[in-house]
Amino acid sequence: MSALSRFAYFSEGPKGAAAGGMTIEPLLGVNDKDKALGFWTDANGNAHGFTYDTGSKSFIEVDIKGHMGTTTTAINNKGDIAGFVKDNGVDQGFIKDGNKVELLKGPKGSVMALGINNEDQAVGSFTDAAGQAHRFLFDDRLHQYAVINDPNGVKGQLAGFFLDKAGNTDGMLVQISTHHS
Repeated sequence: MSALSRFAYFSEGPKGAAAGGMTIEPLLGVNDKDKALGFWTDANGNAHGFTYDTGSKSFIEVDIKGHMGTTTTAINNKGDIAGFVKDNGVDQGFIKDGNKVELLKGPKGSVMALGINNEDQAVGSFTDAAGQAHRFLFDDRLHQYAVINDPNGVKGQLAGFFLDKAGNTDGMLVQISTHHS
């Protein structure tokens, strides 16, 4: 039975090492191997990622060494994790494969890796120097980036996207209306 077909409840949240004595914050991702993940925030406002095994109900903290905060956002079936770290107010996306961490250096500006598939392709968003938001796809095996913007030039914001099982990039555009009642 996959983690998607049942629920894990922890309203009080675990207290202790994995949660630093704080209440668990959002669960942001789950894979087909009964692993979920999310993050919690400490008293200083720093995020700390974690994985949660829905079978054993155990937590493992995921902090990227050398960075002030770690937010884990997605996990694939191999256990690779996508997310972002924060340093001096700037987000930097990452992919964690076992003990190997790759910081995503392609897009310039604030970068967040928000999803990862079983082919080690990560998707996310970045804000450029002009303050414009963009989306990207990063292929970890090829070490190549593709910037994804609204292909039709419609005024709006690409609110989110994901990779389906066939490897297609699907998204959702939020159109900004200037009509006032």
